[in-house]
Amino acid sequence: MRQLFCIFVALQLVAGTDAMAGVIPWTDRQPEPGPVVPGDSAALFVGIREFENDQTLTTVRYAVDDAIDLAHAFSMSRNARLIDPGHIILALHGEPQKAQSV
Repeated sequence: MRQLFCIFVALQLVAGTDAMAGVIPWTDRQPEPGPVVPGDSAALFVGIREFENDQTLTTVRYAVDDAIDLAHAFSMSRNARLIDPGHIILALHGEPQKAQSV
């Protein structure tokens, strides 16, 4: 339930940002040239290990680890820090399997 709440909050934050800035139709958006500014970016990383309500889906053993590792790579890399760590939301279901992801 906590993970669903985190996803809901993340979606509300994104929706609120568009409402404050005025929604621009996707076709009218132009890419802005220049370097990536970590403070201007945000990310949601989702890692779901087991899908309890759908038995046709297999367990994704390292899904939680991958979400954690990607969040770390995007926010803590010495060479290319793309996202400010305070602008990352992790939505996880399950426990990490690798010691280095904990």
